[in-house]
Amino acid sequence: VYEHIEPLIDQKYMCNMIHPKQSATKWFISNDPTKPFVLALNINGTIENVRDDKYKKFSTFIDQDGKTIDATSYFCIEEDFDGKLWIGTDRGPIILTRPDNFNNSNFTCQRVKIARNDGTNNADLLLDDAIVRAIKVDGANCKWIGTFGNGAYLLSPDGLETIYHFTTDN
Repeated sequence: VYEHIEPLIDQKYMCNMIHPKQSATKWFISNDPTKPFVLALNINGTIENVRDDKYKKFSTFIDQDGKTIDATSYFCIEEDFDGKLWIGTDRGPIILTRPDNFNNSNFTCQRVKIARNDGTNNADLLLDDAIVRAIKVDGANCKWIGTFGNGAYLLSPDGLETIYHFTTDN
């Protein structure tokens, strides 16, 4: 009956858990080096009745273009003021825009696409393949992102604009 919480038992690699303010689903991050995962758990408001719980364990995510994000590490999770969940991975940040829909067959994550402004319709993914170790949201809904080896970033609320990029040089 409790198989949905078995992945959480004895997890020495459990590094983050969030119960978003704008969502009924709790999200757990495990960065176990052999099998990293993200677990979504919605108890439907009945902690005493596990039979109505909904849960799903993610080892990969599918983005808005149908591409698989095969992160080998998940590090952090943060809710922004719009109810979106930002997850830090070793493949850059991913965003869950509707976290309570995790059990739908068409559930996807988003990656921020930054237009190149070079006369083409091409775009680059925000911090593509960067190791995102920390994400925090400030009072203006801007995202502070800490990376391993690439410094820290202050991003606009939608992530499309880099306001500051901090490195050891500055």
